[in-house]
Amino acid sequence: MSKKKHSNLSLYNTSLKKSMGKANSVENSASSCGKQVENQPKNVEKLQKKVENSSKACAKPVDNPQKSVGKDHKTGGKSVQKTVIKVTDLYKSFKLPTERAAGLKQAIFNWLKGVKGYTRQEVLRGINFDVKEGEFLGIVGRNGSGKSTLLKLLANIYYPESGKIEVEGTLVPFIELGVGFNPELTGRENVYLNGALLGFSSKEMDAMYDEIVQFAELEPFMDAKLKNYSSGMQVRLAFSIAIRAKGDILILDEVLAVGDAAFQEKCNNYFASLHGNQTVILVTHSMENVRRFCDRAILIENGEIAADGRPDDIAKAYENLWS
Repeated sequence: MSKKKHSNLSLYNTSLKKSMGKANSVENSASSCGKQVENQPKNVEKLQKKVENSSKACAKPVDNPQKSVGKDHKTGGKSVQKTVIKVTDLYKSFKLPTERAAGLKQAIFNWLKGVKGYTRQEVLRGINFDVKEGEFLGIVGRNGSGKSTLLKLLANIYYPESGKIEVEGTLVPFIELGVGFNPELTGRENVYLNGALLGFSSKEMDAMYDEIVQFAELEPFMDAKLKNYSSGMQVRLAFSIAIRAKGDILILDEVLAVGDAAFQEKCNNYFASLHGNQTVILVTHSMENVRRFCDRAILIENGEIAADGRPDDIAKAYENLWS
């Protein structure tokens, strides 16, 4: 009996120790959980502080937001802001008439030989470029390469066969001297007539009129009929209207050599003052003007853009066409 009681007692003690160990482990786990629960608000507060600090860092103003934008080498360090002209995949061709059939017999022979009444001339093929605000762009190339056709497409005088032209702003074309002038009207009336053709109202032309006349240096002759003007006076008036009209984009085709030496120098000084202030597209054969005025130049050859880059590089490429 004593042995049996002793064995039962030992079993009781061991089970009691196991239950006490489990109770201690439960207390320890409960206390650790309590500590985690107590520390959880502190962790949340730390996380909130990190979020606030990161949001403050993101909200700091940028010291120079346009620092990454490239500076043009002739615009006085001013960054180019936006694209005002974008030309995409532009194509233009013309139908040139061939020999005409004198009669029905000749027409039948031409038809049998496959001779059409015209031949198609591809003038521009896949032209792509853009112009930035305040940029002075020069376009050069041989005669017949498509330079003037491109300007007339930009001015909506011609329409492209395919492709897209996007223009943002008021465009003032000066492609041919004296276009839109009426010789039976006075100089004053022709100023307002040209302004209307360019899309300006009478009030807008009233504000521009004095500057136009002063630049042309024709104050005593504005009430005389245009047919009594010399060719030089007409050119000066037309040129003054084009450059003094308050447009966003100025398009010029071979017009820098107008008037006498004094007026040419006046025009050159005016163009030198345009850098970064007005967008200008100039078609010219003068590499001196390209190097002097342009920020960028394009060489067109056989209806395609052969080169696009710095004025000096394009001028050399143009001069190498004859070497």
